[in-house]
Amino acid sequence: MRNRVIIENIQPQLQGGRHAIKRIVGERVDVSADIFGDGHDSVRASLLYKELSAKKWTEIFMTPEPNDRWTASFTPDGQGLHEYKIEGWMDHLLNWHNGFVKKHQDGQHMGVELQIGAQWLRKAAEQYPKAGAAKLTQAAALLEDKKGYEKAVASIVSPEFHQLVHAFPLKQFVSTPEAVYRVRVGRPKELFSSWYELF
Repeated sequence: MRNRVIIENIQPQLQGGRHAIKRIVGERVDVSADIFGDGHDSVRASLLYKELSAKKWTEIFMTPEPNDRWTASFTPDGQGLHEYKIEGWMDHLLNWHNGFVKKHQDGQHMGVELQIGAQWLRKAAEQYPKAGAAKLTQAAALLEDKKGYEKAVASIVSPEFHQLVHAFPLKQFVSTPEAVYRVRVGRPKELFSSWYELF
């Protein structure tokens, strides 16, 4: 699959992930990276983390900052090794929504855009369990109702629809760097031991 999102300069990390960074229980890990796409489509990114022995990753959507820098944080809740990584993707559902809002503000008729949006919503629904999929397919059905044009347009430009699109992104052309980074989480007293060693 074609990778359309570039992820560089992931921090914090030691020697490209060959060594684990150190934290104590309850100490936050602030993660950042340079993330950008190969065109003008909307880019999204996630921070994923888990205990080393766990099978399931916890996902946190990253926040875009100036100059293509993205940030997110997580807090390990137990001692031992944890690992984290970043993935980025093109989100055509978000791209469509941003374009829809702009065209609507320009006074354009949105009949065709409603049908396109319904297709993106149904495609996104395929990526989620029943609860999330139901919300997306329900929204798609509203857009497909040709007798409910005004209602559909009002829904799309609402804050609730904005939240839906951001909560359930359409992931395509996902890029994930090969390196997975680790953090060794110790007890709080280890922090004081480290300070003692400095003196």
